[in-house]
Amino acid sequence: MGLPTRTLSQDGLEMHFATNFLGHFLLTNLLHPLLTPSSRIINITSGGYMVTPFRFSDYNFSQPTASLPLSERPNEAAVEMLGVPDFLSTKESYVPLIAYLHSNMANVLFSTALVEKGIQAFSAAPGVVVTELQRHMPEGFRNPVMFYKSASQGAATFLVAALDPALRGMCEVFS
Repeated sequence: MGLPTRTLSQDGLEMHFATNFLGHFLLTNLLHPLLTPSSRIINITSGGYMVTPFRFSDYNFSQPTASLPLSERPNEAAVEMLGVPDFLSTKESYVPLIAYLHSNMANVLFSTALVEKGIQAFSAAPGVVVTELQRHMPEGFRNPVMFYKSASQGAATFLVAALDPALRGMCEVFS
């Protein structure tokens, strides 16, 4: 989360996208022959997916944000509210937290596509849980508008998405 510099996977893909989305995508497609009508796919995401649409024209973060089509640029008001460091002043091609949130948007789109194909799928967000995942965030970064959860509270989201019988046939984002 928030790798300080743009890092590419061995396949030349932006690391957040490769790890957080393509890993889910590959695993799901490998398991597809084993899925039954009662199977559920749970894609882990972040509620911050709402900050940035998917960058179809530049998923590798190689172009400056200002060169993207308007429909692919992050919502500046949401970025400011979230407190993303330096985004509003730099407009660089790679902004660590935006790249992370972008990969989460990919998971939401993937869950939606699975549901459209008749597969029960959910994008589940744990909420803001302070873990080692945030090791690259600026020291002391805390946004006063966010509610912080314990690891157990965050994990509960995934258990509900995976096990609650009331969710059968639904596709939602939970946090």
